[in-house]
Amino acid sequence: MWMSTFLLARGLASALRLYSVEKGLSRRSREELCSNSTTEYLKPEAKSAENKAEDQETESDGYLSRSLEGKKATDVRLAAIAVGTASRGGLGKLMIRRSNSARRVTDVGLRAIARGCPSLRVLSLWNLSSVGDEGLCEIANGCHLLEKLELCQCPEITDNALLAVAKHCPNLTDLTIESCSKMGNEGLQAIGRCCHNLKSISIKDCPLLGDQGVASLLASASYVISLMNIMINCEVVGNIIE
Repeated sequence: MWMSTFLLARGLASALRLYSVEKGLSRRSREELCSNSTTEYLKPEAKSAENKAEDQETESDGYLSRSLEGKKATDVRLAAIAVGTASRGGLGKLMIRRSNSARRVTDVGLRAIARGCPSLRVLSLWNLSSVGDEGLCEIANGCHLLEKLELCQCPEITDNALLAVAKHCPNLTDLTIESCSKMGNEGLQAIGRCCHNLKSISIKDCPLLGDQGVASLLASASYVISLMNIMINCEVVGNIIE
């Protein structure tokens, strides 16, 4: 009995050391994580069928994929994913939608993913008002293999985040930007200059993105964009298939 208790305590201590890099996580969040981990370790049968389905990781295109939505989308959950998937090759695809809980997804959660999941290839962020440039810059700095990026209804993300993606993610092939009110031409121009593998880009309802950014993207591109669907303020500007 004492040996099991010792091993459990040792395991939790190791997990907390990994989490220590996340200085932004509150004490309450860390305690919640430890409590959840202990409960799952001691009583796995207590989890409901619904929770099992939501917590299950799937394999897509040869790598782990995870989707979080609503109350399940928290910084604590992202930190746990970063630690839990590291021993299995890391997370390859992450989708976060509609974080509306009191402990919502912020830049801190994305920082944990950036530091724990360097093999991330696909990132989709939908309706996240609490995520800004800092979090996406962390992703760009830590996840150089990123190939697909979707940013929809992320009002706090600006050109600075796209500049970081352009600089550190040369493998980017697909970019979607929708209803991001603070993104302008500068970030799009940087993507055109630096992301030579870009194949598909979709822009919709971004008031600061105009003809100048689109023109610069096309002018600076030294590659063929196979599909471009650009919509500004809900008006189709171009649909190009090469």
